[in-house]
Amino acid sequence: MVHRSTQMTKLENTAFIHTTQSTPNVLPTTMLNEIWDLVSKEHSIVGDVRTLKTGTIIEIVKHTAVVAGAAVKQTKANEGKAPTDDEQNTFVKVTLSGNDFAKAVELSYAEAEMSIDALEQYLIQEIAKSLGDAIADDMVSTVKTGTAAANKTTSATVGKVTYPEIAAAFAALKVE
Repeated sequence: MVHRSTQMTKLENTAFIHTTQSTPNVLPTTMLNEIWDLVSKEHSIVGDVRTLKTGTIIEIVKHTAVVAGAAVKQTKANEGKAPTDDEQNTFVKVTLSGNDFAKAVELSYAEAEMSIDALEQYLIQEIAKSLGDAIADDMVSTVKTGTAAANKTTSATVGKVTYPEIAAAFAALKVE
């Protein structure tokens, strides 16, 4: 038995510390699902974003335009006779990458003495609150910095937005 007054050996410490590097699934899947449900309910922006838990960077090729060779209407007289250009397309590569968020939880003596169900609920609440705040803050700051200047608007009164200001903001949206 290890007392708080003595230091654990490296082997003893390893036996008690579980990280994503030493344990593939630190928390059971049901707990993780509850944490994500709470995060999505508490922070609506997180619920609005599709989260891919791939652990890797994803690259997607997106078609953006037909430069030449788009379909054209032909008159009855020229039907099948008029030459059409070969289609030339423009593509861009979209890279999807995310951020890793971590939350360390250290248990006090009182928490260690909780029933398993109570401890599980405590961990779910604690992790969801902390991670949810961090993820939502990151999403909001990313949206703010990534929004085109033409799409930004400032209300006349801090903390209060009027209907005409909302309508003007929607009218000013530009597609890039």
